[in-house]
Amino acid sequence: VVEEARRDPVIARQHLMEQSLKLVGGDFVCMVFQKGEELQVGASRGMSPDEVKSWQDWYDYREDPMALAFLQRQPDLWACSRPMLIDDRTWSRSEHVNEGWRSFGLNEAAVSSVALGAGVEGYFSITRSWGAPPFRLDQIEMLQLLHQSTAWLDRLERDEAQLPPRLQSVYRQLLGKASEKEIAATLGLSVRTVHKYTELVYRQFEVCSRAELMAR
Repeated sequence: VVEEARRDPVIARQHLMEQSLKLVGGDFVCMVFQKGEELQVGASRGMSPDEVKSWQDWYDYREDPMALAFLQRQPDLWACSRPMLIDDRTWSRSEHVNEGWRSFGLNEAAVSSVALGAGVEGYFSITRSWGAPPFRLDQIEMLQLLHQSTAWLDRLERDEAQLPPRLQSVYRQLLGKASEKEIAATLGLSVRTVHKYTELVYRQFEVCSRAELMAR
């Protein structure tokens, strides 16, 4: 993901989602961002564009028993699966589940949450086909690890818009853990210029080091 992000964050996210489906085990993965009561789908894999549009047109988290339970969870619960929130009986008898989830062939889900700052929370959800077994604890932990360790990718897309064009590429390389010498070679700049741009990026986000920038 880091290597791909140095070239193109969009490709990096696609790679993250594809590999997460393999590592965690699932059929559909979705990145969702929430600010206040507004939920926005950032990216997804496992469905065709038409299927994703149909899902978005139909889906309302206010009618989803799992989504509602997750939003009302304990503050320290950052990742979980459907059975940890909703018992089998309640889930299987839900009209929302039977009319919607089943029609798309989806059932068991696991989700991870990461705070992205500025009142924004990011969700990383993986869903399995109807009839597939629930997620194991180690798979939920893997999902959380993948999400937390790549949250900088979400911040990159959000923060790049705040920077002048000449700093955006440097910022992307900084989050990709490249050294100033490597950044200079990649972007065709002098090391001195890269150092100056790095200081401007730090100033923009009110940090003093690469570690602080990554931890924002």
